[in-house]
Amino acid sequence: MFQRFRSFRAKITALATVTTAVALVLALGIVITTEYADARASALRNAMVAADIAAEGCAAALLFDDREAAEQTLEILRVEENVLYAAVWRSDGSKLAAMNRGDAEVSQHSQVPGLGHEFVSNTLMVTRPIILEADALGVIHLHYDLRPLRARLAEQSLLLLGVMLVATLLAWFVARHLQRHISEPVQRLVETAKAVSVQQDYSLRAEKLSRDEFGDLTEAFNDMLVQIESRDAALGRARTGLEERVQERTAELEKAYLTLQGEMDEREKAQAESQQAQALLLASIEQSPAGILVADAPDGRIRIANSAALGVRGVTGDPLVGIPSESHFNWECHHPDGTVYDPADLPLSRALTVGETVKNMEVVVQREDGSERWISANAAPVRNDRGEITAGVVVFLDITEQKRIQGEQKEMQSKLVETSRLAGMAEVATGVLHNVGNVLNSVNVSATLITDRVQKLALGDLAAVVELLQSHRETLASYLTEDERGRLIPDFLAELSQSFQTDNETVLEEVQALNSSIAHIKDVISTQQSYAKISGATEPLNLRDLLEDAIRINEGGFRRHSVQLVREFEEVPIVITDRHKVLQIVINLLGNAKYALSEQDPANRLLRIQLQRPPDDEETVVIRVIDNGVGIPAENMRKIFTHGFTTRRDGHGFGLHSGALSASILGGSLSAASDGLGCGASFALELPVRLERSAA
Repeated sequence: MFQRFRSFRAKITALATVTTAVALVLALGIVITTEYADARASALRNAMVAADIAAEGCAAALLFDDREAAEQTLEILRVEENVLYAAVWRSDGSKLAAMNRGDAEVSQHSQVPGLGHEFVSNTLMVTRPIILEADALGVIHLHYDLRPLRARLAEQSLLLLGVMLVATLLAWFVARHLQRHISEPVQRLVETAKAVSVQQDYSLRAEKLSRDEFGDLTEAFNDMLVQIESRDAALGRARTGLEERVQERTAELEKAYLTLQGEMDEREKAQAESQQAQALLLASIEQSPAGILVADAPDGRIRIANSAALGVRGVTGDPLVGIPSESHFNWECHHPDGTVYDPADLPLSRALTVGETVKNMEVVVQREDGSERWISANAAPVRNDRGEITAGVVVFLDITEQKRIQGEQKEMQSKLVETSRLAGMAEVATGVLHNVGNVLNSVNVSATLITDRVQKLALGDLAAVVELLQSHRETLASYLTEDERGRLIPDFLAELSQSFQTDNETVLEEVQALNSSIAHIKDVISTQQSYAKISGATEPLNLRDLLEDAIRINEGGFRRHSVQLVREFEEVPIVITDRHKVLQIVINLLGNAKYALSEQDPANRLLRIQLQRPPDDEETVVIRVIDNGVGIPAENMRKIFTHGFTTRRDGHGFGLHSGALSASILGGSLSAASDGLGCGASFALELPVRLERSAA
């Protein structure tokens, strides 16, 4: 803002005037704000006192519903000229009486306003309760006029504004006459500085006009001129001496140039011979099918990079042009697991920095177009006669296609296992839904019975008796002993109490049955949830409990198909394995056995589940699922675990195949045995007691 004033004097005057004006504005704002807040608080107190006084006067009128008395009480509020409107409301929401000053326009409520106060435009609305002996009989609502308050504040504000303007003009006048004591010494310094600049005469001095800080500034300015004058003279003397030394140094350089020229001629000859040998080496490197990089030590600048190396990176250009070290270290390389390589851990860096020889190191290189290439790298350092590392060489082969084929094989196997897992989870969910459906039938019956009992409760008769007793509240004793209908009430209440007691016991029994059914549902669902997680984690596992869980999940299917289940469980140790994979295999075997028994006579459908530990192998446990169903033909035994093979119309053909794969991953095996059609079948899942790292 002060940049508008070109004169230093004007700036000082404006600064003093603006500072005074700002201080006055802040003081005026604080005074007006304080006055306004105090006035609002005073108006609120007056309005609440008037409302409370009127509330006390209207309490009796409201108790006896006397409109005239209430109106007379409200008329007293006309004495307070700021009360524009007042109304008394009953507790049921109806208005008993109101007072409206004739010359005021107010908005009237159509319903009981809420307790408290509210400032709306020029009106303060206050609502207070009317209480008599701790009973709320209603509320009183009044409007308090704030216009006199606002008019008084406006007058005060105009007065304070006039005072501020007069004070500002006075501050400007005083600052205008006092600023010369500051501006005149500064002006003298400016004039002296301009004279020195134009005349280049450092012997000029500024006049000291005061003994304050400006006087100190003038003395410092004159001292600076003295030093500049002294240094200017010394600089002239040094210039003369420098010219003499330059002439001497020029003669020495001419002599050294002639000597250096002879040495450079000899070096150029040796360099030509070295370039010819290097060209032969580069041609051999360029024709190599493997990528080759050669870098200097210790800065890592790449001197040689053949076409095969640049092809892996995905860049084009002259393959024999050196690559700066920053480009080399900006190559984005990953470990096979996806983590980014630290540049110091790359094969060439390790050879250059620590002299390490690296062999068959797999690295994933990020190309310029965003694609990735797999390489197998070998690196080694190059040392001189003193054993110092002078360079590093890395040779690598592109194994991307090989890795792609391996990845496709692994992906196909993973998809197969995942598909089997989803199918197993679907079978688990189906069993859970069937069991929950059976329990929900019982829940529905209990809920219907409870609803019927509650609807038949004699609540209407009880309400009639209560209403009858309330109507004779004043003469209740005589009514119960003398009136014919009154004498029947005690007997009726006794019978009604007995009826309620009976209904209550029945409802409690059904609620207990309902809670039991819900607990059963929670147990079934929690069993399913305990297995509904990502497979792959190994943990200690009790196979007896797992088999019981699998049976419970398939319990509904066994019941529908009339399958007789026989458990033959021996004591076996806790195994360390993947709970989810084992459960999927067992559920699949139980499901296959259930469908294999569907063609058998319902009275003869037998399914045996065995849990054993072979006597000759203490590190293995065996789970067998044996049925007396349709059996397996001999020609199918060789392909029963083949992917896609199935004998069921709705089968998908990968349940047993994926089960065999999962068993292999767990370090065990899945096998089948059958004597042919009509002779049943047996499936055996063998698991190691402790899962080896290789199997995991």
